[in-house]
Formats: sequence, C-alpha cells, structure tokens
Amino acid sequence: MTKLLTLLLAFAAALPAFGQELNVPKGKEFSYTTRVTGSGTRSYDIYNIYNFRSLGKNVNGDNVFECTLIKSANKDNADVKEYDLDTDDLRSAKFNNSGVLNSVAFLHKPFTVIINKYGKIVKMDGLEQIVNDAAVKWGLSAGMKQQLTSHSGTINYNIQQLFFQIPQQYTGAGNNWKTKDGTTYKISPTNISTITSVDLGQEVKQFQEVDKKKNTFIKINYVSGTFTGDRAVYILDAKTGLIQNSLKDRNFNADYSSVKNQVVDKSEQHIGSAGKYAPADTTWSDMAVTLSSFADALKTNGKPDITKLSAYFNANDKRFVTDTYYITQKLRVLGNMYDDDSLAKKIYDSTLFNTPDKYLHARHDNLYTALGSKFAKLSRGGQPQKAYETSKYFFDSEMIKFWLHEATSQTFLFNGENEAIERANNLELLRLMSADNEQGMRAVAKPLYLWASAKKDSTNTELLLQNIAQLNAMDERAMQRGKAGRYALLMYDMLLKRGKQAEAEKFLDITIGKLSKAVEDTLYKDRIQDRSLLAHAYYLKYQAEKTAGRTDALKNLSLAAQFSPSGPADKDRMMMMDRHFLKSKESYRQDLMEHLFALGNEKEALKAFAAHISAEPESLTEMKALYESKFPGKNFKTAFQNDVVASWDTAPEFELKDWKDKDHQLKEYLNKWIVIDFWGTWCGPCQEEAPGINQFNNALSDDPNAAFLSIACKDWPDHVTTFMNKFNYTFPVLMSDNKIEHKFKVDGYPYKVLVSPTGKYITLERGKDWKKILKTFSSI
Repeated sequence: MTKLLTLLLAFAAALPAFGQELNVPKGKEFSYTTRVTGSGTRSYDIYNIYNFRSLGKNVNGDNVFECTLIKSANKDNADVKEYDLDTDDLRSAKFNNSGVLNSVAFLHKPFTVIINKYGKIVKMDGLEQIVNDAAVKWGLSAGMKQQLTSHSGTINYNIQQLFFQIPQQYTGAGNNWKTKDGTTYKISPTNISTITSVDLGQEVKQFQEVDKKKNTFIKINYVSGTFTGDRAVYILDAKTGLIQNSLKDRNFNADYSSVKNQVVDKSEQHIGSAGKYAPADTTWSDMAVTLSSFADALKTNGKPDITKLSAYFNANDKRFVTDTYYITQKLRVLGNMYDDDSLAKKIYDSTLFNTPDKYLHARHDNLYTALGSKFAKLSRGGQPQKAYETSKYFFDSEMIKFWLHEATSQTFLFNGENEAIERANNLELLRLMSADNEQGMRAVAKPLYLWASAKKDSTNTELLLQNIAQLNAMDERAMQRGKAGRYALLMYDMLLKRGKQAEAEKFLDITIGKLSKAVEDTLYKDRIQDRSLLAHAYYLKYQAEKTAGRTDALKNLSLAAQFSPSGPADKDRMMMMDRHFLKSKESYRQDLMEHLFALGNEKEALKAFAAHISAEPESLTEMKALYESKFPGKNFKTAFQNDVVASWDTAPEFELKDWKDKDHQLKEYLNKWIVIDFWGTWCGPCQEEAPGINQFNNALSDDPNAAFLSIACKDWPDHVTTFMNKFNYTFPVLMSDNKIEHKFKVDGYPYKVLVSPTGKYITLERGKDWKKILKTFSSI
C-alpha cells in the first residue's frame, strides 16, 4: 500500500499526516481534459486539453513538468452549436475578438510548471518567452502584449485547478476536515476512478471498515467555505496523488462594481494518455493575426501603411487566393483607407471585382460590407446582371435593405439626363431581383421596382394601376421586407396627379389597413418605421377629406399625431429616408395643435401641445411662442408645469455612492432642472464627449436653475477615479447599483434623461443638443 493511502487510513494522525507529496515518476506522460459550461449571468463553454510530461523533481523536492496546451475551444453562448474558437479548426475562429490570441499564442508551445508536494504551483517558466515571441512575430501593440501577459495568469489558474491542493491547516479527525475559512473535506478510499455527479449527501465509509487491498483511489468531497454553492468531488490516484476525475458545481453571487454577476457553472476534469496532435498551421494563423485589427505589423504609428500592406499582399495573394478570411480582411483594411489613398482604392476595387462572390460569402464580419460594396459598384457601373448575381449571396441580410432602399432607390427621385443610364441599369437590376425564384429576393426588391417602373412611364396610367394591384396582392410580411409602405404612398401621390381620385382613396385605405397590422405586430422589428409611415398616411387621408369638405377629417389628423414618434425610442435612420422620399413630417402633433387652437378647442389642443414638447423638447421655444400668440393673457409657465411636465413619468428614486464613496439620493438634485448622463469609462463615445461635458458642467456652477449629473454603469470605482484624475475632470459621477439604468430603461451608452425640479423625466434623443435643451427648460 502506498504512503498516501497508508497515511489516509491513519485518519486520526496529526496534521502532517495528509501532507503526502505529489509523487509523479520521472518520464510519466499524461493529459488533462477539462470542460466548463456556464449558465448564469454569462453563458459559456470552455474546453481545454493539456499534455504533461514529468521531468522528475528539483533540489527542493518539487515536481517539475513540461506542459503543453494541445487543444482549446470556447464559445460565449453555450447554447449555440459553433465554437467562437476551436484550435483544431482555426479557420472557423472569430478573429475579430482579440481573446482568440490568448489561445493561439500559447497553442503547442511547451512551458515548465513546478508544483510542490502539497499540489500548489510554485513557479511557471517559459510563458513570458512565448508572449515575447508572439509580440515580435505579429507586431503586437504594447496593449495587446499586456493582454497576453495577463492571460499567463489565467493559464496559471487553469493549471492549478488540475492539481488537488492539500489543506495545510484544518480541524477535525478521521475523514472529516474543516479549514479556517469553513471549507470542508470528506475523504474515503474507493476502487472507482470515475464519477458522474456531485453527490455530497452520500454517507462516507470509515477507513478502517474497508479492505485496503481493493482500494487504490481516494475520493474527496469538497464544499467551499468562501462561496456558498461551490462544491466538488475529486478522485485521486493513491500512488501519484494525481486527480483521475473531478466534477465541480458552482452557484454563487460574484457581483462586481455596478455589474451583476451570478456564477453558475459545471466543470469536469479527467486524466488520459498524453494526447497526440498535428503541428498547427502557423502559416495560416500568422496571416489571420497579422491581418486582424489588433496587430500592428502592417501599420506605422498605429495606422495602416499602404506600402507595407501592398508588399504583404503581393507576397501572399497567390497562397491565399481562395481563402475567405484573407480576402475579407484584405478588403476590410483597404476599405478603411479607400477615400484617403489612391493605391488602397485601386487594390480594393481590383480585389473586389476579381474575387468570386462565393469566397465573399462566409462567417466573417466584413462579408456583407464587401458584398454590398460590390453590388453597388456593379449596379452603378452598368452591370445589372452581375449585380443581381452578387445579390443572391446577401439578399436575406439587413445590408441589402440599406443598398436598395437608401442608396439605389434615390436614383429614381431624379429625372435628369445625367442619371438616365444609372436609372436604367438599376431598373433592370430590380426587374431581375423581382422575378427571382426566391421569395425573399422578390419581397425585398418588388415594391421598389413597381414604383420605379411606374414612375419611369409617367403617362402610362394602366401600368400604374397594374403595379398597384400587384402591390396590393403582396402579403404583410413581403410588404414589410421591401418597404412597401413607402412606395405605396408614393404611388398614391401618382394616382392623385393623374386624376384618379377614387382609385387613390381606395388604395390609401388598403395601405393604411396593412400598415396598421404591421404596427400591431410586436415581433416585427421595423414596426416603428411603419408607424411613422402610418402617421403620414393618416395625414394624407386628412388632407383628402378636408379638401372634400368632410366633417370627420379631423379624426385622421388626430390619428396622424397619435402615430407620430413620441420620443427617441420611436426613431431610426430609415425613417429619415422615408421623409426624404415622401416629403413628410417627423411629427403631425403641431398640425393638430394649431388646428384645434383655430377651432377654439383649448383642452384638446393642450394635450397635443404637451405631447409635442415631450416628444420634441428642442421645440420648447417655438411652442412657447405659439401658446402666447393663441392665449396672450395666460401664463405659459403654469400651463407648461400643469399640462406638459405633469404628464411625464416620475423619475425612479435612487441612493448611490459617488466615485469618492459618498452617498447621494435623487432628492438632493430636485431643486433644479438636471440632465442625468448614463455612461462608462469603457464607452468610446462617452470618452469623446467627456471634455465638452466637463466644460459645460463648470459653466453651470453659477446657474441656480440647471445642473448636470452622471452615473457610471458597468464600471469600477478605481477605473472612474483613474479616468477623472488623468484628465482633471470635475463633473459629478455616481456609481450605478446595476439597477438604476434598468429603471430608467437605458438602451445604450451614452444615454441622457432630463429631470424636472418636481422629479418628472423624459429621455433625450441621441444627437439632439441636450445642453441647449437643459438651458431652455431651466429658463422657463
């Protein structure tokens, strides 16, 4: 019987009894396979295999191993099938994530691990050299090199988890031990080397009751005293002290700063023979890293160097002529230089046109950008057939909607001779797409084609009516895909201009019906666009009925106001393009308001008045002038407080610490108008506007009616402290409790709200002059 088992059986022995050294014979080779799957705040799946070869012991009696990472695979979402990284298939890795470097740099690179007799790592040698070699080979920046250095610490942690650490101080006797921090161990001999579940309720047999000759493994049940819900079962080889199999369950709260983090994961480890592996394709992986955004080998002073890039491409084009990653990365870096460097532009265009579409169609970030760029250049360049062939590879993406309904569609707004050829080419492209066998292709192009073809033949009313009939025959889903609401309203206008009043009214009612269904569909992600189109459709109906002298015209203007955007959440880029085409308004509330004022309906007019200011706070000065012109003897401030501010939501209460650890509550700030900015030191746009915010905040120091406050989210107090001190910023910063941003419905960063002195608030739209809005409101 080995020394370890003998000492364990002497369960009543003194403290040093379990101090058996890890005893792995020199020359022994083995591997450890581990897998960790998380299902808590973060979902992940991490799989690693390490090879070990014992080099014997050093002069201190410590075990010395040569260790090599031979496989690593991970994904940020455990529920998806594909791994973000699998070193057995590096070509499928997502090299847009710098974390990929952490595994690629250390893959198949041996290093030395020294572990003392208690299973604790004493030292690791060779990791620093691996980092230095990678930094030189790939031309990594100082920041990326530091990332790899930091990952060395992660490797240290991972290796430590592979070896059981014998506690050096504990209380208890026999097979039940407890350490100072409350961690407990239950130890028993076993002849089973594998386990299938973490079962801590099983009764542990006393050592003296077991036949010593049949038990060559040690089973250890572990429950952490530090983290509730952290428990494990280990099976150790009694001869070497090596873990044969282990299962771990963790479920505990690990919130940090303002970030909620519930750790829930399961991990498994098992020992095996030393794994065999084929040498990695370093030629390909070196190329992948070199062309990634986080390598500096082809840059000068941090910016892409066209001379270095040109030489690199000349040397590697033939080798990677059909490699999707190489092509897309080449196009990415050249595309970023397209407008500033003529050689980059030349190489980009040549690569784009000479690369078959099938090599542009793969799982990489720049795929649709490259395909869309090629599609646009071909269509503008008089090659509609080729543009159509390219569209087959990305017709189901959001990018095609951009190219068709923001770019291509605009060529049909102009009737000049200079654009005639481009219009003809684009019309042929749309015809081909509209006749395709694939329903999704037809849906995205057909509404635009129906409008453009009818517009081209401006005297052919029969064609217009035929095209409208085809548009009416499309179902709601197909209409949504192809922006049919926009083109329907354009064709409605064409009917009016051709004297087809009855047909136009019928067509408008059908369009309103379909847009109404789209707006009611909560699963339709672009419904805010159709909501805005519906507002304009009702306005058009109001105009038609008003012209006809119908008494119920006002209800349609009221509906136009009702469906107008009510705030930032109801707006997006495509809606601006819709207004450009339709000559429509962003909101019809002011129209309704003025109409009601003209009728003397003050009560209803003030409702529209309040809704308009809440949705468009930058209009306050204009609305004040309108009110005072309609009601010269009345106090605007009173109406503003009672009808506008009172209609807003109440700002959620909070009690937060500032970055200097002082407590603050919302009520401290409620004697002024205040803008609250949700931001983070990790947020690029937030950093960019910080100098202006600091200057503005300083200017507010003498303002008795206005103030500024910021809340740092997903951040650390020390990060905020470093950021504020580095730039000598003095604007106030509170630290989020990971709840306040959800109460204010923050949907991105930076995110600003305007809070009244009475504790009511509205969200401020990104891109609007929030500083001017604050000053205007505080001056009322």
